[in-house]
Amino acid sequence: MNSSTNVKNANVLFQRINIAFGTFFIFVAIITVVGNILVLGAISSNKRLMQGATNCFVSSLACADLLIGALIIPPGASLMLTGYWSAGSTMCAVWTSIDVLSVTASIETLCAIAIDRYVAITSPLRYQSIMTRRRAYIIIICVWVMSATISVLPINLGWWRSDDPAAQTCYDDPTCCDFITNKYFAVISSAFSTYFPLIIMIFVYNRVLKEAERQVSLIIQRDKQHGLNGQNLQNQAKNLTVSISEKRALKTLGLVMGVFIMCWLPFFIANSLNVLCDFCIPNPLFLFFNWLGYINSTFNPFLYSRNPEFMAAYKNFLFCKMGLSLHT
Repeated sequence: MNSSTNVKNANVLFQRINIAFGTFFIFVAIITVVGNILVLGAISSNKRLMQGATNCFVSSLACADLLIGALIIPPGASLMLTGYWSAGSTMCAVWTSIDVLSVTASIETLCAIAIDRYVAITSPLRYQSIMTRRRAYIIIICVWVMSATISVLPINLGWWRSDDPAAQTCYDDPTCCDFITNKYFAVISSAFSTYFPLIIMIFVYNRVLKEAERQVSLIIQRDKQHGLNGQNLQNQAKNLTVSISEKRALKTLGLVMGVFIMCWLPFFIANSLNVLCDFCIPNPLFLFFNWLGYINSTFNPFLYSRNPEFMAAYKNFLFCKMGLSLHT
């Protein structure tokens, strides 16, 4: 009697935990989808945000996050809670491809944003002619094509498959959708889709910050040397406005990059170590790192809201939509 009661209590507890996790994942998915639709809607409905090339890249990043929220998190949550994949082997390959594609496109887009800010800071007078919206679109297309080449192509051609017996068992089981890769694919794909763009991004962003600090100090030094007459005061006000605006944008984008690194780097390190040391990372810890990466897509819309222009665009987009709904 005691034993059956304990089993019953354990089952009830397990069900409650599953319900709690399921509710949490549904909440994360909804917030991710709504938040990134809000980013895309705010940019597309605001002429000022649409003017710059930077927000073209931000839109690309929001699209990648939207894919994760809409197509990756719900099936991933179902797989984790039930312990089996119910959509078949073909859909497993599609789901995995979109997963790797979205993450790769995200970090390569962040790399493009860092380079875009570098051009804006180092060549402010030529920036509009160098980084046009047309060139930004070409860069975005290249980013997604490169991401597809790194992710979708190798996965669908089977280059990622391992010879490990446990991996082979999973491949033959349509209810198993674990992404168990061989050593070469894990190291090479992580290097090209994560480590190399990450190194470039950190290097460029560091140069951007140093250049921004140098320009601000030059402005202050020049004004100290020449004094402040009426014209100088006007120029200084203009320069300070530009500096404050750039500084705010750099802080926001730096925060986006920093949060991305904190969320995804543990997973990619664990993914590389897993195949090099024969799955030495405990599965619960590996899953935690994976979900920490997914939740990164939920954070970005909130990070953009630190920028007053984005916050105003969010409000205008929401109230405009609500006004249209009430009117109709």
